[in-house]
Amino acid sequence: MENTAITAPAEATLPRTGPPWEHPGPTGPRFIETAKAILLLPTATFSNMKRDGGWGPPLAFGVVGTTIGFAISLLIQIGIMALAPQTSTQQARPLVSLYVFMFLLLLPFILALSLLFWAVVYHACLRLLGGRHRFETTLRVVSYVYGSTSLLQVFPVFGGVIGFVYSVILSVIGFMRMQEVSKPKAIAAVVVPLLIMLFLATAAVLTVLGAHGVAAAGHVAL
Repeated sequence: MENTAITAPAEATLPRTGPPWEHPGPTGPRFIETAKAILLLPTATFSNMKRDGGWGPPLAFGVVGTTIGFAISLLIQIGIMALAPQTSTQQARPLVSLYVFMFLLLLPFILALSLLFWAVVYHACLRLLGGRHRFETTLRVVSYVYGSTSLLQVFPVFGGVIGFVYSVILSVIGFMRMQEVSKPKAIAAVVVPLLIMLFLATAAVLTVLGAHGVAAAGHVAL
């Protein structure tokens, strides 16, 4: 009798069906389940996440999540301001309220542009390091990671720091599973742009402070 070897299909050939956000159903539960999957089961979630299917769903998730995170952070800041002495903040509160309202109106557009910007930066690095898939795949990682980790702003004081550190970790996992690059390359694709941005921001601050110091010295001399 002829022996017929039966082998299981390779994991790479299995269809990717996730995340829950892109399945039919009520918006709230789909959003919560997707955020939980990203935060708690990132390896399995990114291994099952579709690499294409349109920019709209992942970008919408990212905008919703980051908007909620910023809103939570803003409410915390407003609460702190409300506890400040009346004499120091009473006159400024109407103007602050106007600025907050205008900022919230523009916030989704600002955050969408921010997600696209970081996706472009990361994708450029990934292409140099051997990323195998197109820009939409990178955008999906960025949108789902940032949309989920922004929710950690619910924790006062340290929520932003925790969210930032965890977003770096999740981005590395996401790029490994979605762009099929090695762990060192995924780390480089995430960390190098952040270091460059930090260097540019530091240089800009030092330049402004230096210009201010020169102007102040000139004023004293006069």
